[in-house]
Amino acid sequence: MVHNYNLRIKTVIAIIVIAMAACGGSGSGNSDTGNGSSNMTKEKHEKIIASGYSDDLEWKIVGTTLIISGKGKMKAYALVDRPWYNYSNDITTLIIEDGVENITERVFERFPKLTSVTIPNTVEFIGRRAFACCEKLKSITIPSSVKIIREEAFIGCTNLTSINVDENNTEYSAEDGVLFNKTKTTLICYPLSKINATYSIPNTVTKIEQFAFAGNENLKSVIIPSSVEIIGENAFNTCGLTEVTNYAISPQHSYGSIFERTPIEQARLRVPADSKEAYKSATEWRRFAGIVAIDE
Repeated sequence: MVHNYNLRIKTVIAIIVIAMAACGGSGSGNSDTGNGSSNMTKEKHEKIIASGYSDDLEWKIVGTTLIISGKGKMKAYALVDRPWYNYSNDITTLIIEDGVENITERVFERFPKLTSVTIPNTVEFIGRRAFACCEKLKSITIPSSVKIIREEAFIGCTNLTSINVDENNTEYSAEDGVLFNKTKTTLICYPLSKINATYSIPNTVTKIEQFAFAGNENLKSVIIPSSVEIIGENAFNTCGLTEVTNYAISPQHSYGSIFERTPIEQARLRVPADSKEAYKSATEWRRFAGIVAIDE
């Protein structure tokens, strides 16, 4: 019986050995094959598709990642003259490495698949429309080094829900994903895809920048404190507003339309009771369907 038992064991072992051989060898052999395949895939992904130099900076595209490195300032380009223009529809990741000092006007505009942006703590300037119309970008972080952000830097970013700022930045700040100057006296950018239906502007704000809320159709109601003195042109362009509450005693002045392409003719405006007549005669504000006292 012992002899038969041993024979059965040997038979089982032989079957296992034959099966492993049919699958490509031992377990360690399979592991090596997997690593080889992984390495080949990695090498394929790391292949440099395009590269070049721009003054003191170098750029290269690895897979779907654009990497900019070097020390110095980024060159300004016309939109179609950007060296990576022909690849802009495919880039998903942007990495700007330490040493780069600025991001020029419109330099990354219309990167429709861009989802990730890394800005180093050496960048001091972000130009006008630098990231405009990056439709897949959901969030972005401003490092402590940035001192200037030009207008419309993130306009048309239809999936942007949050702008974050390093707490050590001396010029800018963020609250609940909304971009302000450091002292929160100027509201600069309310992300286009922020989902809140109602937003109450902090009572520290004295100025709302042009295009600050532009394109956010989720926003149905906004409360403007009495501290706000200036509302920039197109501040609420193409919004979904159905009600605006404005605590200012005198209607704010703007050098252009505040509510362009926003159907305020179907919306309600709530203002201080003693100011109703002033708003009814103010060029921009009289377009509201109804102007009522705040306490009505």
